[in-house]
Amino acid sequence: MKKSITLFAILIGAIATIIFSCTRQSVPVPASSCIQIALSSAAGTTTDTVAVNTPITPISYVVTGSITGDTTAIDTLSVSVLGTLPPGVTGTFSGGVFTISGTPSTSVGSPFTYTVTTTGNRCSNTTITGSITVTNCSNITLSSATATTSQTVAINSAITPITYTLGGGATGESVIGMPAGVTGTLVGSVLTISGTPTSSAGSPYTYTVTTTGGSCTATAKGTIAVNPLSTIVLTSGSASQTVSNSTAITPIVYAIGGSATGAVLTGAPSGITGSFAGGVFTISGTPTASGVFTYTVTTTGAGAVTATGTITVNPLPTIVLTSGSASQTVSNSTAITPIVYAIGGSATGAVLTGAPSGITGSFAGGVFTISGTPTASGVFTYTVTTTGAGAATATGTITVTSASIIVSCGITTSSSYQFTWSPVTGATNYSISYTINAGAVNTASTTASSFTVNVSPGDVVVMIVTPIGTGSFTASTPTTCTAIP
Repeated sequence: MKKSITLFAILIGAIATIIFSCTRQSVPVPASSCIQIALSSAAGTTTDTVAVNTPITPISYVVTGSITGDTTAIDTLSVSVLGTLPPGVTGTFSGGVFTISGTPSTSVGSPFTYTVTTTGNRCSNTTITGSITVTNCSNITLSSATATTSQTVAINSAITPITYTLGGGATGESVIGMPAGVTGTLVGSVLTISGTPTSSAGSPYTYTVTTTGGSCTATAKGTIAVNPLSTIVLTSGSASQTVSNSTAITPIVYAIGGSATGAVLTGAPSGITGSFAGGVFTISGTPTASGVFTYTVTTTGAGAVTATGTITVNPLPTIVLTSGSASQTVSNSTAITPIVYAIGGSATGAVLTGAPSGITGSFAGGVFTISGTPTASGVFTYTVTTTGAGAATATGTITVTSASIIVSCGITTSSSYQFTWSPVTGATNYSISYTINAGAVNTASTTASSFTVNVSPGDVVVMIVTPIGTGSFTASTPTTCTAIP
């Protein structure tokens, strides 16, 4: 027959007695029996220690009868718990077994001591005690910015500190998986992970923080990626150049590597820029400002390295006519009037091209002078071009006419006739051709500036003189002289 077993509460002093309702069981108890209670679960279950929200190991007690001298009939049987069980833990009686089980929801009041007792017969009540200790579970909470748990830095660049706050029952921690140079330090309940990675081997690194102490552990994870050092290497062009204003530089090319993702240029003159593509950084352009400029190329990305160079920009070269005429006309073998130019700006000198032979240019103290005696006839357009960084030019014309000669009738007699002329510059001798009375052509040569022809009285002599020497010469026009009759 089923009987109702009622769970009721009894106050013993200041300790609350919690009586759990159990299903009334039909327990065959002879009139001569007393009730016994014994632990039927493992011995350690009566002193269990668990964390909050962790189920306890069920604790079981078996209820039995034994022969005594008491012959009084037993009408009811009750099993109850005296003391306090943790919230979330209860006791149930079924099939002669009393079981305590459940999941503690708090540690407040721990440890919890309980007593299981039986009532309902003439024998003394039977009891058995135990305890349940409930501890807080450890916890770990990130207290730095969320982004700190996933970082990328270059070798020898400090990470942003990562901080965690330990709670619950945690009394310490351990950290594994960090790069060399990075450590964890616990001060009070705050763990700080910081340092400067010294190697990228094995990157990215996944670290794990595990709490110690308490009845259970808590973990937190993060990653630290360590990139190799950035590199910058000059591969072509000169890092130090000198050009004139408005003259393009030779491109300067750097190879960008390691952890670098690009590069930027600072300090260059206006008109000079830098561009990055495919791991190559190129400096190029045409400067529009004069001066000495020290530039710096700085890599971007995790970590930074630099390269420097100098671009010297000279002012534009200048050339200005200061004396003489840029355009002159002279006879062959006649010196020109010196033509003088002032050379300035970035010019270091000048050269002359296109002038007639015999005309030269010379540079001294910022002055370029064109002078000399032409030995060739014609129209010559000359150019003066500055040397040094950049170039400026000036042009002019030298027209050289052929040297001419004028022959005159000199002293005449009845037997001779003298022809005379002015010496011609550059002539070393003179070629002479003449006729007497329109007869045969006679030839001769002389180094003098006169020539005498033997004649008869009244003879008519026609003479042509041609200068011979260095340069271009024109023969004289025919000169006619008549001997005295």
